Amino acid sequence: ASHTATITFSGNAFAVLSLVEVTGADVSPVDISTSAVDTTSPYTIASGTLAQAAEVVLAAIESNTGINGAYSESTGFTILSQESDIGNFWTHAVAAKVVASTSSVTASFTRSGDDDAFDAALVIDSFKEAASGVTGTVAYTNLNDSISASGTVLLPIFGQACL
Repeated sequence: ASHTATITFSGNAFAVLSLVEVTGADVSPVDISTSAVDTTSPYTIASGTLAQAAEVVLAAIESNTGINGAYSESTGFTILSQESDIGNFWTHAVAAKVVASTSSVTASFTRSGDDDAFDAALVIDSFKEAASGVTGTVAYTNLNDSISASGTVLLPIFGQACL
């Protein structure tokens, strides 16, 4: 299967978009979905207690202020996609972590060259593994790439535009 996302902007836009595909998810996949704003590095967000031990947790950070710099994450998430060019886009990163317990998960991001001069918007979402025991996988695409997959597909969109 393939997926297409179409987004239309009016006026001047500094758009950035990452599409994330979660496969092997339960038919009611979303467990936790929360957001926060943090103004000091490291920029953190916690999920709270998860409903089940087998989940994939996605975390994202974005900002439209500060300086250019690559994001990193220090608590075991894998960064799937990021944009670090503040001059032309909103900077952002999307990261994933597969967990095997119900304990709260915290994502902790930093940005190279960070001068603590920006506010970061963060989101964290967790997706329950299908009850049949299918192993969940995560794939991503940047704006100019495409996604192909089979099986149960859910496409949460992390991204924001400054108009």
